[in-house]
Parts: sequence; structure tokens; C-alpha cells
Amino acid sequence: MASDLVASIMRFLTPDMIARIATALGINRQAVEQAITAAVPTILAGLAGTASKPEGTQRLASVLMQQPPGLLDDLRHSLGSAEQGSVAEHGASVLSALLGGGTMKSVAAAVTDFAGLKEGGGKTILGLLAPVVLGVLGQQQRVSGLDASGIADMIAKQKDSIAAALPRGFADELGDSRILESIGETWRGTKPSAQPRPVEGEARPAYSADAQGAGSAQWALALVAVAAIGGLLWFLSTSPQPEQIAQRTGQRTPMEGRAVSVPAAISVPELTQQVAASVDGLKATLSGIADADSATDALPKLREAAANLDKLNGLAEKLPQEGKQMIAAAVTSAMPAINELCEKVLADPSVASVARPLVEAVRAKLGSLGGA
Repeated sequence: MASDLVASIMRFLTPDMIARIATALGINRQAVEQAITAAVPTILAGLAGTASKPEGTQRLASVLMQQPPGLLDDLRHSLGSAEQGSVAEHGASVLSALLGGGTMKSVAAAVTDFAGLKEGGGKTILGLLAPVVLGVLGQQQRVSGLDASGIADMIAKQKDSIAAALPRGFADELGDSRILESIGETWRGTKPSAQPRPVEGEARPAYSADAQGAGSAQWALALVAVAAIGGLLWFLSTSPQPEQIAQRTGQRTPMEGRAVSVPAAISVPELTQQVAASVDGLKATLSGIADADSATDALPKLREAAANLDKLNGLAEKLPQEGKQMIAAAVTSAMPAINELCEKVLADPSVASVARPLVEAVRAKLGSLGGA
């Protein structure tokens, strides 16, 4: 089963890479982040539409099969460097050929307006993201050995996660563009955003608000939601409690001690990375259970995971809808692997007699977080 494409792309776009892109473009990082969160699922929706047509399927497959295997590694060095301009220009040309010139123009204008970029900024962001999106698709195509129809099927199966990743209000920015039709009607539940547009050059986060007027209270809630998401992710690890997160330590300790950074304020790309790292910790705990003795050793970690998931579910109830969708999409994509590990653990009667109550509890609580 292909991994969540939106999550894979966001993991590639590390905070450092986003900062380098912003610096090279001469705009603030928060505006770049907001543009990326809108552009990535929209590009995927457009490619889903392209792949739904026989001639489009072949065109997309041809583009993917022409990519060098090391494209993503090359992009890690090119984005944010002196080569960024040529990357954006070529990417915009390829994306225009795949989506159609009119659609490309509409999406670029929508991204520009949504993120508060200067004229042409949306096209540049789309051009930079195009090789990243196509690189991740190409990687999946090679790993799974997919032909043209397989590629189309892979993207079609992602429509729910693509719709869930669309930021609130962005669909309205697309106006009469039909680029989202390929992912069904789920995105229509996204309500227009009452958020003011960020203005390029202002050092304010993508989720911050003007300090005056009625919008201030609404944006304050948005900031609380972002903080809550940071707390959600932290609870998935065995590291210090949320009160300590405000102090940047430079590392965290998921359930199996895997070191990753914990920023004081989390962005959407960082959020996606934290979810992936936290779920990996739970996978590591379950993978380490091989017999009754290792099951006994794992019980403290499973108890702590169960308690943390209770807290997570409580915090998730307080999130705005888009926050819940982000968490649910990440958890849902991980559930097949978690379920497989749980079944493997419980298949051994000696292990099941020791660990079944906690394994089932953790699985149920994680499923609840994913909306199951």
C-alpha cells in the first residue's frame, strides 16, 4: 500500500529547507509555509484529475519514468540555492503541461492571494514544489513497480487524505477552477476562512492575527490550536510533559528513544514530521515484542502509551476541524501497519496472555484518534 503522499511530501520539505527557500525568495518563512500547505494537496488533486483520463495517465507516467532515481537527493541541495530559479522555471513548465495552462494560472493566483505573496510568487512556489511532488510519486512508482494505470490508481486512492490536507478556505480562492473535482466532494465541507491574508514582509506566523478588531479573538483560538497540536504530538513520546515543550531542547525522546527536534512553535510541515516520528515509536515498541519475556518488558511502555493516548484524544476534541483532519489523516495512514503488528503480537498465545489487554487498548485509543 502506498504511503500517504501528502505526508511523504511534507516530510521531505524539512523546516530547514523551507527556511532556505524563503531566504532565496526574499520572503518570510510563514508565507512560504502557508503557500506550501495550500499548493501540495492542490497539485496532487490536479494530478489525480490528469491521471483519471487515458491520455493524461500516459503523460504523467511518461514524466515520472523519465525522472532520474536521485532526483529528490538533488532537490535537497538545489532548493534554496542559486539553482532554485531554474528549478522553479522548469517545474512550472512541467506542471503547466500536466495540468493545463489555464488551470496552472488559476492555482498560481490562488496560492499568491492565499499566502499574501507578491505577484508571481504563487507560480514560483508551484514550480519549486512540482519536482518534489513528482519526485515522491516517481519514488513510489519505482518501489511498487507501477505501470501507468497503477500510478493513476495510487493517486486516486489518496483523494480523502488530499481533501483533508486542504487548508480551510483555500477552495474558495480557486474560484471557478475545477481542479478539486477529481477528489470528490469531501473538500466541499471546508468552510471559507475568516482569517486575514498574511502580507509579505510582515514577520507574523501563518496562523497569527492582527492585534485589533473582532478577528483577534478568532486568531487567538487558532494559536491555541497550534499549541494544542504540539502537545498532541509530544504525548506520543516518552519524553517530558507538554509544560516542558516551551523550552527548546533540540531533541526529544519518542517511545524507543529516537532523537528528533522539538521546536517551541510547530508549523504544519513540522507537525507532519512529528506525527510520523511518534507513530514510528509505537511501531518500534510493538516490533520489539517477540515472546512472553519481551512482552513483559514492553508493558510499561504500553501503559504509558495508553495513558498518553487518552490525553491525546481529550486534546483532539478541542482542535478546530482542520487540526482534527490533519491528526486523523496521519493516524489513519499508519493504522494498517499498527494493526498488522498488533495481530502478529497477539498471534502468539504466550504473548497474548501477557500483553493482550494493553495492546488492544492502545490500538483502540489510536484508532479513536484517527476517527475510527
